[in-house]
Amino acid sequence: MTPPTAANPAAPAAARDPGSFRDPSGFVFWRGGRPYRQIQQRFASEWDAFAGSALERRLIERGRLLPYETAPLELAEAPDAHAVIAPEPIDFVSYPYEWTFGELKDAALLTLDAQLDALTDGWTLRDASAFNVQFRDGRPVLIDSLSFEPHEDGLLQGLLTAGCPASPPQRAVRRSQGTGRTELQGLEVLGRWRHR
Repeated sequence: MTPPTAANPAAPAAARDPGSFRDPSGFVFWRGGRPYRQIQQRFASEWDAFAGSALERRLIERGRLLPYETAPLELAEAPDAHAVIAPEPIDFVSYPYEWTFGELKDAALLTLDAQLDALTDGWTLRDASAFNVQFRDGRPVLIDSLSFEPHEDGLLQGLLTAGCPASPPQRAVRRSQGTGRTELQGLEVLGRWRHR
């Protein structure tokens, strides 16, 4: 794809969301009162592999990932865009420090379930921040479509940062890492613990 050289003069002005600044793979911006996500050229191969994949479809069908529509590249906020998507808007945005214990638990379980889904398809959740979860109709949903990347052996950082350091799943995974067991076997321990 060729990045746009100039903004579409017919499109309303775009403004980058001030809370979307950490991920060099892409960012959220607003145009005409609607949120968009720009995928940068540097994340093009990962995005092209994930978009439309069986994992992405399954996550959206199960309500674990916020649905989106592909938007015209001309709507990009910056010239280094590979793609632009228009996620379904969230009516009420909340933050982890505002959530009840039950909401924190639901967000953590969503993150674990998404990681288990991803590993079965050869992917991993590279960004397990609680700030990538919102609640829609009382249920948690991942809002960052760029959080998934192809899995490489030895990478559990996204999962291990998702919960409390003293939680039973993390202790089980840390114990399993030195025993020659695969990460997926270690994560099966998480799945059994999650459904207790």
